[in-house]
Order: sequence, then C-alpha cells, then structure tokens
Amino acid sequence: MVNPTTGADPQEGHAFMLACKGSGPGITTVWYKDNEPIAADQRIWLSENHAMLAFSSLLPSDGGYYECKTVVTNSTIRVTSRGYQLSFGTIAVSIIGPDTVEAGVEHTFTCQANCTLDCSISWSFPHSFPQGSFSFRGDTVRWTPATPGLVQVFQCSAQNSLAQRTAQATKRVTVSGPPLPPAPSGSVVERPSLALVSMVCLQLLFALSA
Repeated sequence: MVNPTTGADPQEGHAFMLACKGSGPGITTVWYKDNEPIAADQRIWLSENHAMLAFSSLLPSDGGYYECKTVVTNSTIRVTSRGYQLSFGTIAVSIIGPDTVEAGVEHTFTCQANCTLDCSISWSFPHSFPQGSFSFRGDTVRWTPATPGLVQVFQCSAQNSLAQRTAQATKRVTVSGPPLPPAPSGSVVERPSLALVSMVCLQLLFALSA
C-alpha cells in the first residue's frame, strides 16, 4: 500500500514523500505513476530498496495515481500495491437543497463534492432519522416530510480513499407549517343526560304522529 509519510496534504512547491508498504531487503520495488515507470532525477529520488519515493518540490505535473510493484528476489511472486492519488487542494463538500420545506411535498437534496476518482458519498442523520417518505441513492436524497414544525439535520460525507481525504457538510432543514395540536390529555367526554334523551325521543314521536 502506498501512503504519505506524514499527515500533511501535498502542496505545490513543498517537499513530499510516499512510502511503499512491503518493500525491504530481498525485494525489488518499482514505482509507477499513471501506469508508467518513474525514473529518479534531480527533483525526484528513491530511497534504499526503493521503499520511499521523495519529491524535493512538488509541481502541478506531479499530480496523478502512484503505485508500487514489488517482486521477491529469486521468485515469481509479484505484488501490486493499492495506490495513492496525488492531488492538490482539499475536498469541498456542500448539500444542495432548500433550507425550508413544506410538509407533504417531495424535496430533493444533493451532496456535491469536487472529487471524482474513487470518491464515495454517504449520508447520515446526527439527531434523528427523517420522518415521512424518505429514500436516497448515491449523492441524492428524496424526502417528503410529514411533520410540520420539525427541524431535520442532514449530513453528507465525501471520501476519496485513494487520496486518503474526507470532508463533511451539514444542513439544517425546517418543515414549514404550524405544528399539529396535541390531543388533550385526561379530557372527559360529557354524555347527554337521560332526561334530555327522553325529551328528544318524545319530540320525534310527536313529529311523526302529527
């Protein structure tokens, strides 16, 4: 597996180093960028056993997919590591959709991220699962809220596993409309008295016989 030697993101004009896990004595390691072998020069150098690939100063042209392939000496065993996507800048994530929605109406929310290669999107709901009709697929959520007055929190995460970066965005959505009145607790329904029922019955009989 290819990993940066530090937790810092790559930046143009700065030094940067990648390590190939699995390299060592008795193992031949070859580095590749975008499936092409990498040759050392004045700016790019390889450590002993080629376990590390170092840049003295990153250039925009250094962006790409890096991987290392190892071969055990006197063996036909070849191992290709999981690579690393060298890219500049951080992942930007935002949730596109309304801040206020209407109960009983379907609304769409989209998680938008600026990463494309090996970028996965996931949704979460920090406080409560959305009430009403709800579905999501990939970067899109469709929601028909059922409870006026509710405040729903959406959170989406974008993860680029090759670049080993993650970013999140959060959105608070308010469901418009007054809250439904609660049912009165301990209320007593009054029943009509026997005298009132008798009087109504007599009036009906009198009306029918007239």
